[in-house]
Amino acid sequence: MSLPNLKILRTFLEVASQGSMTDAATALGYVPSAVSSHVADLERELRVRLIDRSPGSRLVLTAAGRAVQAAAAELLVSTTSFQDAVGELADGHVEELRLGSFPSALAHLVAPALSGVADGVRLHIVEVETPAGLRMVKSGEIDALVAYRYLPDDEPYARDGFQVSQLGHDALTLVASSDRDWDFAACVDARWVAGHAGNGDRRLLERWARSLRFKPTIRYEVEEFQSSLALIQTGCAVGLLPTHVAAPSIDRGLIRPVALPDDLSCPPREILGVTRTVHRPRVVLRLFDELTVRLGG
Repeated sequence: MSLPNLKILRTFLEVASQGSMTDAATALGYVPSAVSSHVADLERELRVRLIDRSPGSRLVLTAAGRAVQAAAAELLVSTTSFQDAVGELADGHVEELRLGSFPSALAHLVAPALSGVADGVRLHIVEVETPAGLRMVKSGEIDALVAYRYLPDDEPYARDGFQVSQLGHDALTLVASSDRDWDFAACVDARWVAGHAGNGDRRLLERWARSLRFKPTIRYEVEEFQSSLALIQTGCAVGLLPTHVAAPSIDRGLIRPVALPDDLSCPPREILGVTRTVHRPRVVLRLFDELTVRLGG
């Protein structure tokens, strides 16, 4: 039997990790029908059922599915190691770089930093949130990732086979609507917008609030900062946003930063550069250095 297509194996591993065809499609940037087709193709090729598909419930791997999951993960790691070894033979020179970045950094940070550091290199850029991006680094689907970390105990972890470089800190700003004068006390009593429970930005907000002895009333849970901006602009909520995300709306007078008492400050999030431990081409080093400079590191 020939080996299954590596792209199909990566899709299956993402489905196994997410427990959902739809969530796997979102993480991979595919449409759900493509993910379902990949899994069906793999089951047909292996002649075994890999997933129990009970309507309305989380997908569960069969015994065969768990065995294939373990074998596929090992195969992809071995394939990645081979690719890394070949890459090192070129003494760090690459003609193509597969780079992932979370969306807000791609627009405001990564794109400006790429000018001049990637001459002669063909770039394939993937817009991906950090959790899915880490899986893509580990599988070898991308070479490097610009990631965020809200709390020190969040992933990525070096023990998982990553080489993690701290590029700097991304300041957060407390913002509110521009239709009234806000102070910190008013924000404490206001409705807040944040990510879903368990998300890094939500946990950072809650930890910061506990340190200041208040509990924010999180009335709105959102997936992306554009939704937060819209809710803040219309006066529905206040929130902590990355400064570079909030800045354009502040400059246009759509929202306003809220001044904090002199003894308080907003917490930052870390911006990280992530690669596999044995694969760091020179163009990646130059990019990470440029990002460090731009972040004031």
